[in-house]
Amino acid sequence: MIRTPSLRLAEEWLKSNDVKSISRLQLLTDLDANGLLVTNLGEPVNPNDATRKIYVDLATVGLGINYFLLDAADSEVTEYKAMSLDVPELSEANVEYTSNTAGDYEIASWIAPIDGTVLKLGVYVFHCQAEVISGNISIRLFYRLYERQDGGAETLIHESALSDVVNGRKDLLISLILPNDYIMASGSRLVLKLYAKYESGGSSTTVRVYYQGNVGSRLSVPIAKEILDTIYAAKFHAVQHELGGEDELSLDASQIASGTLDVARIPDLTRSKITDFFSSPFWDDIPDKPSVFPPDTHTHSVSDVTFDSSMIPDTDNSYDIGSASNRWKDGYFTGIVHAGDVEFKNKWRITEYDENGNVMDDGLRILNSKGVEIFKITEDGLWFKGQRVV
Repeated sequence: MIRTPSLRLAEEWLKSNDVKSISRLQLLTDLDANGLLVTNLGEPVNPNDATRKIYVDLATVGLGINYFLLDAADSEVTEYKAMSLDVPELSEANVEYTSNTAGDYEIASWIAPIDGTVLKLGVYVFHCQAEVISGNISIRLFYRLYERQDGGAETLIHESALSDVVNGRKDLLISLILPNDYIMASGSRLVLKLYAKYESGGSSTTVRVYYQGNVGSRLSVPIAKEILDTIYAAKFHAVQHELGGEDELSLDASQIASGTLDVARIPDLTRSKITDFFSSPFWDDIPDKPSVFPPDTHTHSVSDVTFDSSMIPDTDNSYDIGSASNRWKDGYFTGIVHAGDVEFKNKWRITEYDENGNVMDDGLRILNSKGVEIFKITEDGLWFKGQRVV
């Protein structure tokens, strides 16, 4: 073990003794990396171990599960690509599809590693990067989730909304709202099938979807009891021992859901303290806390909320205000309202994009549920099904 009061002295000692590597360096003062990176860290084990960025990215996704897309085929169902619960440290890969005809076309399919689970009602979000690398047809992406039973039969679970128009390479977030819990049969596996919607015919057009590498394309799903039991319970046991517990805490997700979890075996922790964790004055003692909601909570009742700054989501095109069943009554705005496409329940759409996916300088188009232009309004006049009428 080398003891030194400063990094400078440590460097001088290493140079003077021609030391190429050391097993352990203990500093007696703060370490200033002077803006340089600390690279090639191993996986953290103890609570105070330093972590890699990729580890932090995975740990901060919240109480949910990310299925990361892989390029390799699944070991058991080889006609599908595999998905992984771990962040893949692999080279970037991509898959393409080319067509010149309007329609829905399957680009690729992936299968999840977990057998037989409960898909919780809620929002499922597919994160990916995509671009159109040739052609002039407007293309949007969407996906479908299937249950693949042990014998190979597949059942459609639900279909997502459409993405924005794909043009230059960009991140896409595609949401699917599962209205009810879906219970998969024992031995079944979740399948994601990604599709391209070619909104019209035209020249041969190729869409490319990226994953692995630094892209991190993934399907984010609400957490299920089976996954909580098998993956996260072990991590909770480890934390219990670090807190000084004499024995392990038996953790079952059903106890959390039903409120029957016995917390008396956790040192210095009671049910009231769990309640206090989410209430004042606990939050009042946290510096730089959110002014309205505690972090990582999604339901909170308030009467009126007043903001003295902008209200901006942390991710583009990912969250909703209200829902189909719980809508806001009136909206009051001043200034300019900026919006993307406006889609109605019957799938008709008002868009500012032209047939090639480019923003129109001055005009709007109205498309039917099949993505076909019915009206176009510009400063030059009004068109109906391609014919100028005014």
